[in-house]
Amino acid sequence: MRASIAPLFYLMMMTGEAVFQKSTPRSLLITLYLLLALGALTPLYEINRSVYRAYEYYFVLDPSQRTQPTSKVVTRLEQPGAPEYDHPGSLVADNIQTLKFMNDTLSKNFIANVRRSFYYRYLSPR
Repeated sequence: MRASIAPLFYLMMMTGEAVFQKSTPRSLLITLYLLLALGALTPLYEINRSVYRAYEYYFVLDPSQRTQPTSKVVTRLEQPGAPEYDHPGSLVADNIQTLKFMNDTLSKNFIANVRRSFYYRYLSPR
């Protein structure tokens, strides 16, 4: 979802119009249905994973096996691995409580000074 919401909304509207119009060719409808079914796999996987992890945490693991988040301050991000294997017995994927203390290059991908952005300087209403 690294795209703007406006083009995604427009794509959704175009797809909806094509699906619900009577004049849409059958081959286009089949293609759209296949692409929508393929696109539905990722959200279904994510929902299944969260339900499975929550069920395992609360009903399968003993309280002594449950991993608790640490209270130490995280100052840098590590390269991610497979999240299913990096934090067994835990509901959270990392120990980051705040991005305030981040000072490495990888975390700068997520932290920015918005007051220096083009949008803030020229486009946002004041």
